[in-house]
Amino acid sequence: MSPTRQTPRPTSRLRRIRGLLACFGALALVALPLACASESTDPSANSSTAFEAPHGCGDTRASECEQNEICKLAVGACHKAGARGVCMARPEMCPMILAPVCGCDDQTYNNACEALRAAVNVAYEGPCGPFLCGGPSGIQCAPTQYCAAADCDAIGFCVDRPESCDTRLGTPVCGCDRKTYESACAAHAAGVTVFVRNACPVVPWVPSAAAELKPPHSIR
Repeated sequence: MSPTRQTPRPTSRLRRIRGLLACFGALALVALPLACASESTDPSANSSTAFEAPHGCGDTRASECEQNEICKLAVGACHKAGARGVCMARPEMCPMILAPVCGCDDQTYNNACEALRAAVNVAYEGPCGPFLCGGPSGIQCAPTQYCAAADCDAIGFCVDRPESCDTRLGTPVCGCDRKTYESACAAHAAGVTVFVRNACPVVPWVPSAAAELKPPHSIR
């Protein structure tokens, strides 16, 4: 009597293929390559790839950015000690929009995108260095500058505000905000253009414009 042959048990892959053929027929032929490919790869391939959040940069503890990235800082933070940002890809193309900004390299760019494209952060909005200000339209300077002009309504140039002033030097001046400053340097440090090289005149007291004074024991 010949020994009974034992039919080999189908593998899990074979059982899966048979199930696909039984349930979906011809459609299983499309699914078979996908099923085989998924089993031939390592188990980690089936897991979804985690989103990589932008990593920090800007200080000694932060990781460095890639060659095609820039450490994006907040506007005006490039000259602040310990400023931090995030690594972002440098733009490959920028819109043709004229909105000048001053880069942290003291160069003017047509817009913020062009600065980032050159791997430069933005120091402040507006062109760098002295540029026209004041005039009838009242063109404003950057927050860290003042308008150096001969008169409050004259065209002038934007100049960086002085960081400190010697209170022992200079004479009082009247600013274009009609406030008296102890010196021209003090006015410029406050971002104010000098109106006249003297203290602002005191407005004379006009009796008719003063409030009516009543006796302290008036019954009225």
